[in-house]
Amino acid sequence: MNAAELYLRLALKAQGQCRATLETLAVIKNPTALTFVKQANIAHGPQQVNNTIAPPDPQALSHGKTAIEPNKLLGIDA
Repeated sequence: MNAAELYLRLALKAQGQCRATLETLAVIKNPTALTFVKQANIAHGPQQVNNTIAPPDPQALSHGKTAIEPNKLLGIDA
């Protein structure tokens, strides 16, 4: 390679790096507007999506206790 071609390649690389740096600085100074998307449900058949937390059992809250299920496999109450 001759010297002119080598310098041209270096100049083009420097120009590309300068452009990328200026573009990054412009994005930092003027950020784009943020978009908050909750959820897109796209299905080709039946689909159930539960996005909420299940409400607590009102009887457990009113009595101040939580129900403990017995262990059915061993036959032992917890």
